[in-house]
Amino acid sequence: MGIRRWVLIMTTAAAVVLGAAFPGTAEASPRFPTAGDRITVQVASDQRSTYSYWWIDGRNAMAPRTSGVGMTLRDYNPRTRLWSTTTTFVAQKKRQQTAANITSWGGYAQCTIWVNGVRVRHHVYRAPIFAQAQCGINTLDANRIDHR
Repeated sequence: MGIRRWVLIMTTAAAVVLGAAFPGTAEASPRFPTAGDRITVQVASDQRSTYSYWWIDGRNAMAPRTSGVGMTLRDYNPRTRLWSTTTTFVAQKKRQQTAANITSWGGYAQCTIWVNGVRVRHHVYRAPIFAQAQCGINTLDANRIDHR
């Protein structure tokens, strides 16, 4: 089984488990999340230390907020040899934005976004160095982002 397929199976399984554990209250389409929807964001890389990563949180603000270069991913999967960080939150805005970005020091970067357990965004990128994956960047509404 290839790395891509294994990562897909593991992230799907995680989303299903989270979906069963945290039932959503909102009834909007996963493509247009709203207040009360459960959003899960995962970024992954072949290197534990990344150049940077971020996502739009439940208040439509960029998270995590950092001022320097170099961020560490938390979880390691020995089968896929990938490092990842996954976060789940409940949308607090009526027009919730969904986007994520990761820039890896290495050659593999991946981001995935689920809304109420449904995968709505996914991007994998491979490069010799500085692989960058972006999810949902093209659909962001800059007027809806909280830039505090």
